[in-house]
Amino acid sequence: MGEILNMNQIVKKFNGVEVLHNVDLTISEGEVVALCGENGAGKSTLMKILMGIYKQDSGDVYFEGKQLSGQNPQKSLELGIAMIHQELNLVDQLSIAQNLFPVMIISSILILLCFSTIASKITKLLWSGSSR
Repeated sequence: MGEILNMNQIVKKFNGVEVLHNVDLTISEGEVVALCGENGAGKSTLMKILMGIYKQDSGDVYFEGKQLSGQNPQKSLELGIAMIHQELNLVDQLSIAQNLFPVMIISSILILLCFSTIASKITKLLWSGSSR
């Protein structure tokens, strides 16, 4: 299977403090990957670079073989890149899908998502014949 995401030698500094030092991340088609680490390890920072929320100080990001540059969250969403931000406050009365994707705002228009479609897609992704 081909590579979907390739982040090479990513460096990010905040106020002169290097928080990411030459980080590499490669994800191939069909893989499910989890980033784990202590608070402050740089997990969110790396994903915010992928989303275009932050700009890396050096390094390259490739998605589906194309180098991403001038990335912003809108461009990322258009490419199919999305990030579920860490949120500890869940609504007990909602399903997992509803807690993950309660609403999406695109071009200042509020669109309520079809939760049965989302749930179906999540189920297919989680159970897509992977025996790992």
